[in-house]
Amino acid sequence: MEVDKTNEEYLSNYDAMQSLNIELEDRVQQAMTITRREQEKLLKRDKYTPRQRITRICDRGSPFLEIGQLAGFDKEVPSGNVITGIGVIDGHKCMIISNNFTFKGGAYYPITVKKHIRA
Repeated sequence: MEVDKTNEEYLSNYDAMQSLNIELEDRVQQAMTITRREQEKLLKRDKYTPRQRITRICDRGSPFLEIGQLAGFDKEVPSGNVITGIGVIDGHKCMIISNNFTFKGGAYYPITVKKHIRA
């Protein structure tokens, strides 16, 4: 069965989905944001952001599947203040956990603990 892409209901649903995708992308960007001040501090100290550290330890070109990226979003705790996900290191799939020390010095919140335990 072929989908009729000119159907009014299809077009309405498509527009609604596009709107939700844009909202999701915005929230993901907010969750990943590190302030300019924090970036400058890290640069001065010759340190990497948590996500940069993950990228550096994973095999070049391999994907990193972040889990719970929007945890703590409603409480304004970016990514639950801990980055978790599955990456490939030396050819092996691994669960990777990186504390986000750029937000409140890496403080743990209830959502941080929950996310860490789930990982």
